[in-house]
Amino acid sequence: MWHWVRDFFTERSASCTMDDHREPTFSTKIGLPQRRVIAPTLFNVYILDMFAETGKKHYKFADDRTTWTTSHKVETAITEVCQNFQTVKKWCHTWRMSVSLNKTEAILFSAKPVTIKTDAFTAGNSILPYNGFPKITGNTLDERVNFDRHIQLVERKASGALKIIREVKGIASLVSTKKLINIYQSMVRSIVEYGAIIWQGAKKRLH
Repeated sequence: MWHWVRDFFTERSASCTMDDHREPTFSTKIGLPQRRVIAPTLFNVYILDMFAETGKKHYKFADDRTTWTTSHKVETAITEVCQNFQTVKKWCHTWRMSVSLNKTEAILFSAKPVTIKTDAFTAGNSILPYNGFPKITGNTLDERVNFDRHIQLVERKASGALKIIREVKGIASLVSTKKLINIYQSMVRSIVEYGAIIWQGAKKRLH
């Protein structure tokens, strides 16, 4: 196994291509070859301890990471999140990776309205932009955790898919009811049920 992985990383070359122009090939010792089954597995092994020093409060999906903390004091929560972010930045610097700041954002969940300064979440010279409606794996969150915004998006997307099915039924009279049900389940029901375990508690909005 070791020899196989070693051969996978050694004597590799790469080139940059844009439109019809291709740069000369050059040797590289960093990164992972694309379109290889083993590459995602090796990448996950490589970043396995990225959040080791931030505790157990983190979530990961592919190369996306989310870290959080809880506190009765807003200032304490913000401080801990900033410290965690700084820890991750140091890890990335050590292991020749970088944090995509344009994809990094912060949010504060609270039962009561809280005023947050635009530069409240910082780490060194980096300022994390505040987003009151971040999206994580397709689910839109909000500061009050009532999922109003997410349910609105689900309704809009499902209604659009349902409109397409109605148009299909109108122009294709030979489409059987069974096939229409299959189309509904794949195009509409899948939208409504995706991530429902997270936001299905928002009973008032659903009714």
